[in-house]
Amino acid sequence: MHSQDPPIVHRDLTPDNLVLRVDGQLVLIDFGAANAFVGTATGTMVGKQSYMPPEQLRGKAVPQSDIYALGCTCYFLLTGKDPTPIEASQVDEDTDLSSIFNPFLAKCTAMEISDRFSSAEELLEEIRTIRRQRQIEAVKEPTAKEQPFLSPQKSSEAFQGLVFFSDLQGTHPTTSRKNGLPTTSATHSRKLR
Repeated sequence: MHSQDPPIVHRDLTPDNLVLRVDGQLVLIDFGAANAFVGTATGTMVGKQSYMPPEQLRGKAVPQSDIYALGCTCYFLLTGKDPTPIEASQVDEDTDLSSIFNPFLAKCTAMEISDRFSSAEELLEEIRTIRRQRQIEAVKEPTAKEQPFLSPQKSSEAFQGLVFFSDLQGTHPTTSRKNGLPTTSATHSRKLR
């Protein structure tokens, strides 16, 4: 949208206007408020107040106005709460999410246009960087505080059991065994008939 000539500014990018399709793709809807950006032209004020940047409240939306609204939408998706209007959004410092997402949210929802991501492409690259960081953190060694409840050997055995029983497609395991393999209540009851 923003790469069009002239750029198209949605002006109402909120969680209400995002739809998750059956195929898992997220789609932006409701282009009723969308407007072609033409230099310094003023326009009507549209949008949900918690998701509107200062310039849009003054009727002067620019492509970075949608970036502000996207930052507010990300805040909502992380917290389940609407952001405070006309304020840089940040998740609570006492959550594990704050160190990774707060710099991103702050840059999206900066009050000054020049302090925000300059384009959707730059914002997307930052999202990809955050995703890579989260993937790296997911595979790191757990700290003493994060140690699993089960020992590595017991965890491995439990996982192998889950894999075995998931292959049985919905049958439930019992403690009985036949030929050294666990049986299920479904197969066990069939054999009793």
